[in-house]
Amino acid sequence: MNPLLQVTGLARAFRDPDGSLTPIIDIPSFAVLPGEQVAIRGASGSGKTTFLNLIAGILKADRGEILVDGHNLTVLPESARDRLRARTMGYVFQNFNLLQGYTALENVMLGMLFGVGVDAGRAKALLERVGLGHRLHHRPVQLSLGQQQRVAVARALANHPMLVLADEPTGNLDQHHSAEAIELIREVCREQNAALLLVSHDPAVVERFSRVEDLLEFNHAATGHSAPPAVPA
Repeated sequence: MNPLLQVTGLARAFRDPDGSLTPIIDIPSFAVLPGEQVAIRGASGSGKTTFLNLIAGILKADRGEILVDGHNLTVLPESARDRLRARTMGYVFQNFNLLQGYTALENVMLGMLFGVGVDAGRAKALLERVGLGHRLHHRPVQLSLGQQQRVAVARALANHPMLVLADEPTGNLDQHHSAEAIELIREVCREQNAALLLVSHDPAVVERFSRVEDLLEFNHAATGHSAPPAVPA
């Protein structure tokens, strides 16, 4: 089986205020198979969010390749990266990133604008699947944190993604709701036949996965083995 996601020689550094470069990501090789569920653990500030944002095409790599469904994100212009992300990926952000002026249903429908097209029936069905059929017309401020996270999960799955990225998806939840949220994300991804790549610093979260990778172990930048080339000022 060919990997759905294949990362090779991926590097990203950030420029400090004094002009020096701090390498954040330097990953020789990493892959995720179709339908596979992978957890990556790492302490806060270790580069987990940067890694996901590179895979999503939100950040551009300094060097290396990111192949998603055979398409090399790193050679595409921003507009093409946006289209590929909308077509192949869903993203569950730590802070949910819901639009406060819109209802739960509208937030999911807005997530469809750049993908397969707006489908109110699918948006409603996804919200019902995550237990929010009775909160379709509630705005985020009228929802609990756990309910907001469920809206974010429904939105991430709105465009039938092949790959779902989850960035510390339980960071704002208590232990009980955290366990529920992880099982919900994993179950819905299985139902949708979507691969899942989740990053977390919480041992209680990552221990639920059969495949767990430690960012410090495969990220050379974290151990000082190498550094990416300088990025332009």
